[in-house]
Amino acid sequence: MLVRHIPIKEFLQTLSLLSVFFCFGCWSSRSYKLKLLRWLTACLIFYGAVAQAQPNDWRLYKTAGDVLVEFRRDTNNLLEIRAKTRVSSKAAAFKRLLEDTGNIDKWAPNANKAELISHPDADTNIVHTYFSAMWPVADRDMVTKSVWMQDKESGELTLNVQDVGAQYPTAEGYIRMQQVQALWTLTQQPDGSLLINYQGQADPAGSLPHFLADKVALKSIFITFERLPTVLQQYQ
Repeated sequence: MLVRHIPIKEFLQTLSLLSVFFCFGCWSSRSYKLKLLRWLTACLIFYGAVAQAQPNDWRLYKTAGDVLVEFRRDTNNLLEIRAKTRVSSKAAAFKRLLEDTGNIDKWAPNANKAELISHPDADTNIVHTYFSAMWPVADRDMVTKSVWMQDKESGELTLNVQDVGAQYPTAEGYIRMQQVQALWTLTQQPDGSLLINYQGQADPAGSLPHFLADKVALKSIFITFERLPTVLQQYQ
């Protein structure tokens, strides 16, 4: 069995979190503390699996029905996620969903809201997205530039997402995420279904241990893809 040791920095950060939870026992119920302890223990076990992933080595996170989510580490040890699913939808409906920033909280877990900062051209959007987190983890935000492109021959649609957070002021009460990048690929199939592929990564920044952030990121992507068939019906 392959054993991977947790880096001392992240181990100490976890101990600090545990200390916070138990030091505030005067106003936190015993059941709540036990729930948090079980959650952190699960995170530590999960980290052992994630930490084993090597660069260019995709590993399965979870699959159910048509949804498949995988992950790997890039050369900078940043978690990269790849997900795909097949839904009964048109590519145009998915495009309308992604551009409907006012309803992002309806289908993207942990996303509080998204605000359109600017619309430089018909295919480009600058969006500020806000994410909530469970105490004592701080809330996060990101500012991204999204550009739509379509292959003239195949009709395949792609959405390239790049981090532009450094170009905009930080938001009070939020930690700005870094190195955000993603690629959505929408391919209409001969039977009328839509193949959706996603590949992306983001550095949560701050002092949040990566193994905690990784668990949240993978779970969020999986839930997002599970919700797509239902949510997309509203945009047909």
